[in-house]
Amino acid sequence: MDNTESERQSCPRRMTDWGAQERAKGLDTWSDRAAMSGQNRVGRSCSYCGSLDPDRFMELVRDGWIVGPTDKDYKAYLESPLTDDEKAAKRQRWMDHDAVARAVREIGEKDGKTAEQIQADLDEQWQEQAAGWLHGDQSAKFYYQHLTAEQRTEFIALYNEGRMKVGYPGHFYRLPFFCRSSPAAT
Repeated sequence: MDNTESERQSCPRRMTDWGAQERAKGLDTWSDRAAMSGQNRVGRSCSYCGSLDPDRFMELVRDGWIVGPTDKDYKAYLESPLTDDEKAAKRQRWMDHDAVARAVREIGEKDGKTAEQIQADLDEQWQEQAAGWLHGDQSAKFYYQHLTAEQRTEFIALYNEGRMKVGYPGHFYRLPFFCRSSPAAT
């Protein structure tokens, strides 16, 4: 018997999603068996939908994990942040081996730019290229329906106060279903 068998819960997706699944309370658990490869290293998952446990999700968001926006208003991916050493190593690999970095250097040399100018061009290109790459090797999926009302309020506060890291492009292009944008300041 899995150690989560006693932790029954009712997946909100089971109760609201279209389909022939049974809609009854207490059919689901928080399981160490993850639906997404490697997610079990991050935390427990819902036995019905595979979502990361909402308490763990909020803990990791507070700790600086990256919330990856999606084109769905009910789902996000959570990715571990890179350490400064990991960022530096990734940047160096890009500088040494990437075709774009090589092209920037070749064009800069052809145009007669100084080493400093070429480095500035490389730094600018790295910022553009790396925006979506600066996350670690641990990830998890999360369905917003699992958040409690209090967790939704905290999620909104973390985002509005700039204390949440949001993945590329740096903002939600599809807001979570429980959020709304505020009217533009006039």
